[in-house]
Amino acid sequence: MSWLDTFAEIRETDWSKVPAPQREAKANEVVTITSYASAASMAVPVPFVDLALLMPIHSAMVMTVGKIYGRALSSTEAKRVAMELGAVAGMTLAGHAAITALKKLIPIAGWALAAASAGSSFAITWGFGQLTIEYFEHPELSRDDLSKIFKDAMAEGAKVFSKDAFDRFRAEDHEEVEDPAEAVVDRAASGPEAPAPAAETSRGASG
Repeated sequence: MSWLDTFAEIRETDWSKVPAPQREAKANEVVTITSYASAASMAVPVPFVDLALLMPIHSAMVMTVGKIYGRALSSTEAKRVAMELGAVAGMTLAGHAAITALKKLIPIAGWALAAASAGSSFAITWGFGQLTIEYFEHPELSRDDLSKIFKDAMAEGAKVFSKDAFDRFRAEDHEEVEDPAEAVVDRAASGPEAPAPAAETSRGASG
């Protein structure tokens, strides 16, 4: 089962009576999966493909985390929230994706640089994921509070990233598709339906 199928199952679950610690653990599991999916997108050897992949990947995460915290978002609403939170995070997300895409245009060295960018992509998405959790769990937080959460969590994500876990994710969950960007866009926008892997992770745990 792919990570998008996992997210679909989570969105089919009624989380309203689930204790807060379990909801937080599941939300962190979603963030971990999304972070490795984002890192994997950086290894696709097609220029600018990560620019197309990051928004639907992050939108799928926002939609899924939102459902865990009682917000059933449509794909359009999830994209709007993702863009809103991206603005809180500043230009880091877009800037990172653009730089990575340009690196992929460099012959030979670009491949190595693209692979090396997986860890930084993980850290950025990890930070974005923790920002998303706080956004839904504590709606009273200010923009400045959320911005600090993102920066701190992004630094945390750099320490959480595991190359072994990344390699396992790519080997076990990667789907061979002709157009990976189109596949993620189509499936992430399929609507709020579906649950995650059995193992639960706590915030800050490695994947």
